[in-house]
Amino acid sequence: MTHQAIMLLMEHIQLWMWVHTDIILASKTLSVDETDVKNSHHLENEGLKRCLNELKDHQVSIHTLATDRHPMVNKTMREQYRQINHEFDIWHRAKSLRKKLSAASKKHKDMQQWEKCVVNHFWWCCETCEGDVTQLLERWQSVLRHIVDVHEWRCATKFFKCAHGEQEPKALLEAGGDAHKALQSIVMEKKFQKDMKLATAFCHTGNLEGFHSMLLKYMPQEVHLQPRRNHCKRTSCSLGQ
Repeated sequence: MTHQAIMLLMEHIQLWMWVHTDIILASKTLSVDETDVKNSHHLENEGLKRCLNELKDHQVSIHTLATDRHPMVNKTMREQYRQINHEFDIWHRAKSLRKKLSAASKKHKDMQQWEKCVVNHFWWCCETCEGDVTQLLERWQSVLRHIVDVHEWRCATKFFKCAHGEQEPKALLEAGGDAHKALQSIVMEKKFQKDMKLATAFCHTGNLEGFHSMLLKYMPQEVHLQPRRNHCKRTSCSLGQ
């Protein structure tokens, strides 16, 4: 079997879900006391390797794996699991983007009405880029033109005009103004642009985040459980989802 999976680590619980059916493929609970890892920072990477090895033992082939931007996980996927298409989770990328926009909007009030629009634009770009990183980047950067009332341009290779129809009017930003420059620094951030290369498959952990919220009802983080009870509750929730 070949699956597309998404992975999430919250505290010491790691869950893998098959995106097409929302089935939990693998689940691991780790703690520093029980593993050979140096500290808590290494738990996610250790959970990644354990889950991948377990799935391999059961002859499950992973085609695409979506994770957050954990640097150790990124390095492990790049060096040890090159046969798997590694993608960054869009949900976490959008969450990070929203925080940056919110912080910038406190200084530049004109940006406030554009926060939600820019985040939605990011989702739309990832969903409609057809796996093409150039298409994704050009669509994403086009927001800097749209908000100053420029909807067609020639300085591109694949995306030359906005794809929207009639829209409700919004107060435009001044081209080159402080608010526009602040947004430009977010949109054109080098690290964010680099991450776009791993965002073309439109993988996100939205459903897995929902499952984890349900899991916390039965395994609240403030309540310590013995490893065996922890395992039983986690397994029961995974089977019942």
